[in-house]
Amino acid sequence: MLETCNIICKSKTKTFELKHLTVLSSEGNTVVCAVQVDCIEVPESWPDVGDIEFQHIALNYDPEQSPTVMDATFTIKDAEKVAFCGHAGSGRSSLILSLFKMIHVHEGKILINYQDISVVPSQVLRSRLSIVPHDPIMFDGTVRFNLDPEGIYKDPEIWEALNAVQMKSTVQELPHKLETVVLHEGKEFTIGQRQLFCFARAYMRDSKIVIVEQEHTNDDALMEETIQDLIRTVFRDSTVLVTLHHLTHLNDYDRVMVLDQGRIVEFDKASELLMNENSMLAALVRESQLKRPNKVVITIS
Repeated sequence: MLETCNIICKSKTKTFELKHLTVLSSEGNTVVCAVQVDCIEVPESWPDVGDIEFQHIALNYDPEQSPTVMDATFTIKDAEKVAFCGHAGSGRSSLILSLFKMIHVHEGKILINYQDISVVPSQVLRSRLSIVPHDPIMFDGTVRFNLDPEGIYKDPEIWEALNAVQMKSTVQELPHKLETVVLHEGKEFTIGQRQLFCFARAYMRDSKIVIVEQEHTNDDALMEETIQDLIRTVFRDSTVLVTLHHLTHLNDYDRVMVLDQGRIVEFDKASELLMNENSMLAALVRESQLKRPNKVVITIS
């Protein structure tokens, strides 16, 4: 079963969501059906705090298959900085996708700002969270359009955001500044610069929850430091969740979650976990150091 789209509908008495599903029948035919899910209208200010709670969550991409995440129960407090790590297939990405209702929740509840997100319209939910992908794609259009596609913000607000994420001088040097046309999905900018544009959008929206996917190659040490500094300072009042591919700067996070084969096996301060040389985080750090011997992962005092 593959979810293909969501349509938000309103009647005089309630709001509901039609989940359009593509289903493969036992005869091998593909059938499209619609399942009605009752929704609520949340305030424009929601979420005004970045509390997140998972209650015995099981996730899977296909309801007919085994869960990719099992019995995930945890709470993340407002403004916490949390890193997610584990081997490929551990369940990191599934947890993140579940916040956007982009994966099937087989069991349990996810609460954001104490609200069960299963009854929040998907389009509304996704518009209230900010994500910084590991390889952002920009749209054909101006820099301004990529930063503010709905045309909500005035120039001073856009420049303030660019300054906050250390991209103001880069945009000022472009031929037409904010009106410069972006081509080739933004490949004229580095991956790190495209990520900074995403941070600028999150800044303008005053996002209470920001999800960051660490860039896979992560070879630009200066950009890596810039992004870590943004998380610590500019987004100090936001909840920031980071999926790590390289275990660097672990001290920057309030807690580190380690996943293995769809289960949360560790969730604590990095310094506490690394005190135990038999912890899974310690094993992952040793692997990371073998791959990147010149990177400082963590300093334990």
